Amino acid sequence: MSTEENKARVHRFYEEVFNRKNTAALDEFIDPHAVDHSAPAAAPGGIEGARQFAGMFLAAFPDVRFMIEDLIAEGDQVVARLTQSGTHQGIFLGIPQLGSACRSRAENT
Repeated sequence: MSTEENKARVHRFYEEVFNRKNTAALDEFIDPHAVDHSAPAAAPGGIEGARQFAGMFLAAFPDVRFMIEDLIAEGDQVVARLTQSGTHQGIFLGIPQLGSACRSRAENT
């Protein structure tokens, strides 16, 4: 894939999975045998772990919105600079709902 195709794929990931709440689309983006080194220790690996995390995240922040500020690509690597906003309305990683709006910025590769 070209760098532009890779950037389009990353953009589509955030739009489809998180902004449209379509966790079924994870099958298109996550390898079944992927290892997420940032996942909670008890989380399963692969697509099932990604599906559980996305479901938990979307349950806790049902109005979440990811806005891509920049996509930077070189070869087959893409970095996304994001702003996400949402309201903490459910338990997330053991943190009870706060009911307050949250906004954060992140860089993901």
